[in-house]
Amino acid sequence: MKRMISSYASSNFYLQLAIFASIACINFNSFITINNMYIVMSSVLLLMIILFSSWNLLQYALVLLLIGMSTLIPSVIWNIPAMAMLIPVMVSTAIIYQFPKTRIALSWFKRGQIDNSSLILMILTAFLAAAALITWGLWSNNLGVAVDTMKSLSVYPAWLNLCILIPIFGLTNAFAEEALYRGIIQETLMNVFPKKIMLVILLQASAFAAAHVAFGFPNGKLGYIMTFFYGSILGYLRFRTKGMLSPYLTHVAADLVIGYFLYSIT
Repeated sequence: MKRMISSYASSNFYLQLAIFASIACINFNSFITINNMYIVMSSVLLLMIILFSSWNLLQYALVLLLIGMSTLIPSVIWNIPAMAMLIPVMVSTAIIYQFPKTRIALSWFKRGQIDNSSLILMILTAFLAAAALITWGLWSNNLGVAVDTMKSLSVYPAWLNLCILIPIFGLTNAFAEEALYRGIIQETLMNVFPKKIMLVILLQASAFAAAHVAFGFPNGKLGYIMTFFYGSILGYLRFRTKGMLSPYLTHVAADLVIGYFLYSIT
């Protein structure tokens, strides 16, 4: 029995170290790009997951691997908003769902319960995020790749853009980012650091912020800081409500602000 406990503690320590290192690499790679970093990192994690039979961490490793393999996919697909995250999330989910033993990795996909305090926090967060995003957009001279997407909508009628295409962007992009960061990544971190919720929230927020450094809205070092705080609040909402609905709805509000703002200035 002691040997089994010791073995479990040892495997858990190595998994904690590997997951923590992967988040650190994600942050580092956002400022200094390392070729094939995601592939190497995910391959190591997959080997550890198989070795320790830690199937609840499997989707995290698969998503990183698929992100690393994005160069194999035609750029015309990856240039569609949200596809760089949505495709890895959907493909990894489809793979994992095929095997009953690995479906435990999909435990992040739950609605949760929104109480009155959470609803107030959602509204306040959405309002402050909208104000911050518009302020940053008016100040910055680098609005990221989203501005090119909005320019491409100029060939369509205004009613189609305002009533259908921009809302689709807001709903889809928010889903992709929430599924990846507050879903897969935060759930993985909660599994390896179950008693350190603050660490979990901060680590997932740092990964979320790292994704915005190069091309996001907002981007750059200031964008990293802004997105880090925003991601931390979304992570707290995910933890507080024990589900994905509250951070998703809050995120949709912010993405709609981005979409309509960029459309109005392009």
